[in-house]
Amino acid sequence: MTYPPQPGQSYGPRPGAYGQGGYPQQQGPFPPGGGHPQPFPPGGGYPPPQPPKKTGLWIGLTAGVLVVVAFLVTAFAAPGFLLGDDENGAAADRAPDAGDSPAANLVDEISRRFLAHDESGLNQLACSGAEVAIEGYTREAEMYQAFTLNGPVQETTGTATATAHVVLEAEGRRVEGDLVISLADENGSWCLKDLEEARK
Repeated sequence: MTYPPQPGQSYGPRPGAYGQGGYPQQQGPFPPGGGHPQPFPPGGGYPPPQPPKKTGLWIGLTAGVLVVVAFLVTAFAAPGFLLGDDENGAAADRAPDAGDSPAANLVDEISRRFLAHDESGLNQLACSGAEVAIEGYTREAEMYQAFTLNGPVQETTGTATATAHVVLEAEGRRVEGDLVISLADENGSWCLKDLEEARK
């Protein structure tokens, strides 16, 4: 048997159980209005935006590197591919290298031996009877710190000359100047004929 409600009595939700206004209070991890909670950084505010992806940049860089590598491989495998051809199909003219002639090769060897402080090796390059003419310079081979050619080797029939700027150091003293190198062709073989200071 049921009784009608008495005045002041209500069968709705009780304020003590559900809070003010008779509506249940929200409990649990979800905020009002639905959805999932979003984590916030310490101190409040919104999370930082995600940086844009750089996939296109990496693809472009990789392609560029591959092009450069292919160019370098081709340049070393076929060094003349950049040179144009003339009408007859011959390669373009080029200046001869400094080491193309036997006389120029000998001057390079003399330079290397001075910088290696190789007195006996320099004497081995001397022409027959020229050891006395060059010994004043070869004896000081251990002092040479620089030996730089001033220009190409000048060749004439049977002789050649070159000028080098040299720097010598010994006991804390430094001397520099120009040295004239004279070569001779003896029976088809180039040799060191003389060394002397360049006249100013």
